[in-house]
Amino acid sequence: EDADNVKLDPSSNGFLKVQAARPKEPEAQDEQHQLQLARDATDDMERGLRLQEARVRELERELHSNLDRQTLLEKQGEMKEKLAREKAKQDEIRKAEEELSKTEERLRLRLESEKNRTRALESIVHSVDEEQTRCSTPELIVRNTFLEYTLPKDAEPLVRTKTAPGG
Repeated sequence: EDADNVKLDPSSNGFLKVQAARPKEPEAQDEQHQLQLARDATDDMERGLRLQEARVRELERELHSNLDRQTLLEKQGEMKEKLAREKAKQDEIRKAEEELSKTEERLRLRLESEKNRTRALESIVHSVDEEQTRCSTPELIVRNTFLEYTLPKDAEPLVRTKTAPGG
């Protein structure tokens, strides 16, 4: 019987005819063989092309990967250099701070010494009689509460060590 999607030859009265295969003509066979060879060659070429494209993509991927790694290593190297520069700068700052601290301490001690000397000079100036300082004679007159001394002006300067006791 005829199926809906099968079309049979009306001369077969609804039966399927099977015939033995006939050999093709030699020209047709040769053309068919050459066509098959050409298709095989084309398939081989397409496979080769796809394989070569895959190799090129893989090489490009490896190249990009290596470039990325190089960039990362350069950045790490730059970071190490920057870190080394910062540490060197910190060492210089520490040395400068130490020098400034030493200088500050020396100046502080000198200032304290000068303040003490100024106080001592001021106390001497306040305790000396004005007449002793206005001396026009070649002699120096030193008066104390109870004593008076006359010394040549070119003598060593007198330094007051203690005052007379109060009475």
